[in-house]
Amino acid sequence: MSSNKSIRDRMIEKYGKICMMEEAGIRKIPIEERRRLKGYKKIDDTITYHHLRPKSKGGQATEENGALLKWYNHQWLEQQPIATREYINNQLKKFKAKINGMIMLSTQKGFEVVEQTSMDLDGFNSEFYIIPVYDNLPEKEEGEEK
Repeated sequence: MSSNKSIRDRMIEKYGKICMMEEAGIRKIPIEERRRLKGYKKIDDTITYHHLRPKSKGGQATEENGALLKWYNHQWLEQQPIATREYINNQLKKFKAKINGMIMLSTQKGFEVVEQTSMDLDGFNSEFYIIPVYDNLPEKEEGEEK
């Protein structure tokens, strides 16, 4: 079993240093308001690992069972009634499923996020799949650098 810190670091590498609760729109306190809270410290913005299924119920420190939360949101969540925690954990699971199911397309303006459609690979008898990649940028005019 991995430690919370190593899983958290792996998740930060994959998702970025985000608070999934804020990104999902569940709870967000703007920095200006946080700074006015009694006892607020910069450490409150630290990203922590949260078990979606609690350790007490057999939840392990895995990427699948984890969410990245700012410390103050993590502390707040742990103080909520069980029903509220379960509801928020389900919302976090849905959020993770949504961002895990997205693909990014490169365009001239940068990257565009597009939801990925599922692909049924049952029935294929190959050990690997070739997924073609196409250059979707317009062709350069004569004399332009590539």
